[in-house]
Amino acid sequence: MRATGGQFRTGCATQRHAEALRWTTKAEDISASRASPAGNTRHLQELDKQGEGPFLEPEVLRDEAAAHRLALQFQFTSWRSNMKLRHLIILAALLLSAATPSYTQVLGQNFKVFLGYSNLQGEGFFNNNTPAGVFNTDFFHDRTTLHGGNLEITAAHEGIGITADGSFNRNSRGTDFPGGHKSIDTDVTYFVAGPSFQYAGSRKLEPFARVMAGGANTRFKVSTRRDLAVGSVTSSFQANSTSFAMGAGGGLDLRIGNGPFRIRLVQIDYVPVFLRDKSVQILGAAGAIEPVNLEGQRQDNVRFSFGFVF
Repeated sequence: MRATGGQFRTGCATQRHAEALRWTTKAEDISASRASPAGNTRHLQELDKQGEGPFLEPEVLRDEAAAHRLALQFQFTSWRSNMKLRHLIILAALLLSAATPSYTQVLGQNFKVFLGYSNLQGEGFFNNNTPAGVFNTDFFHDRTTLHGGNLEITAAHEGIGITADGSFNRNSRGTDFPGGHKSIDTDVTYFVAGPSFQYAGSRKLEPFARVMAGGANTRFKVSTRRDLAVGSVTSSFQANSTSFAMGAGGGLDLRIGNGPFRIRLVQIDYVPVFLRDKSVQILGAAGAIEPVNLEGQRQDNVRFSFGFVF
């Protein structure tokens, strides 16, 4: 059976259309056909039909040389857009890396957190120190050493800020006697805050000072164990009091690199506690409960600390 002229022309057009679609399905394949102006013409016509082309007029598309130039321009525009995007990404990465050291420096100067060891020399407790060597002075003889930790947060701007300080210190001491054991635990907890002043430059050593006020909780616990033939008997009592406290002192930080980390070389605070009058019940020597009045007094305590700042 022979095909009519109309069918023959339709089949040829369909074949040419399929071939054009196979070579020009995506805009990225423009380089495969740019050597042929006719191929560029078919490519732009197909993109225009799909709504993805530059929407050129038919008379312009018939000019094969113009179509070839427009195809090259389309490819160059896509390449230039990709290069702009890459440059923007690189610029953003450089700005972020340049801003990171400055951010850490501002963080280390304006916001500090200190965590370290605390040594409290407390006055007026039951078990005073018995120092030797260079520490054999009246200062240590009249006080009791309490070990603990110190946490501190400082927020500042241009060297002037506010410091919130908390510390916990304990002294535990026990003695054996014939037929038993006696122990005394002393705990002191500070919670104070106040204005602070610190060096805001870029040197390695950074001094600081502050004046604080708040409270302090003092807790005593005395326990006695007596060993008898039928077993052991334990008696204990405890007393605690929360009183007004102050703090004044300072120290020296050593900067580590250009970041926010520092080593607190030394921190010394005078932290007096103003005890109130208090009546407590204790176990007397005869085994009976006896009332005892504790007179209010000022404890001239001194606290030494060192640790890390971040």
